[in-house]
Amino acid sequence: YSTIAISPNGRLAAAANRHVIVLFDIAQQRQVGWFWAVDSRGKPFTLPRSGLGDTLEFMDNHHVVTTGMGGIATVWDIRTGTKTQQVDPPANGVDAISLAWSPTTGDLVMGGRDGSIYAVRLAADEIGADELSTEESGQIEYLLSHVGRVNDLVFSADGKYMASAAHDKTVVIWDMETRKEISRHVTKGDISDLEVIYSRRELIIAGDDVAIWKFLTEEEASELKEHKAVGQWVGTSALYALQV
Repeated sequence: YSTIAISPNGRLAAAANRHVIVLFDIAQQRQVGWFWAVDSRGKPFTLPRSGLGDTLEFMDNHHVVTTGMGGIATVWDIRTGTKTQQVDPPANGVDAISLAWSPTTGDLVMGGRDGSIYAVRLAADEIGADELSTEESGQIEYLLSHVGRVNDLVFSADGKYMASAAHDKTVVIWDMETRKEISRHVTKGDISDLEVIYSRRELIIAGDDVAIWKFLTEEEASELKEHKAVGQWVGTSALYALQV
């Protein structure tokens, strides 16, 4: 398996590879369900689906969203194993390899291999509730920013800001209300993963090294452009302390 996610209530874990999503009950330590990758006709793929196992996230306690599985992103009701929403790619041959979901705003963002970021606001009966509607979702918007694959995407706690990291060694901060880039910082090494500490509004950047930034407001982002608010860099020997 290449990706794993934990439900908001901490009861379930979902893991995926290029063939299947598997669900586990954490307390009982046993498998409780699975979903096979399917094509546009609902038939299982005979070969591994490109993009399927790259990443997935829980949207709430009853829904997961994953790359691949018929669309550029697909939403599943894990209680019934049914597909509730599918985000079709804006062009043939486009696969997402990273994604992030904001339950606060209903925004789903997906990162591609070509550096493009796709944003869509999914229809929902009530954002943050455990019942997502199957109504038609909004139009896909392009956030063109990176050169090379988009390795990771994360939202701030309020969903107003989003950070993206890519193969071009840059971290970009986005204002998601305007869909505009408000800050860009070039790092010295590769960046593979982003994580957020919501209680402290901090962004952790992992790659060749580990960095801690404040998850920026627009004012702080302006300072970052002027190189006045560069985050504290720490060596990999401090990673264990960060985890604790």
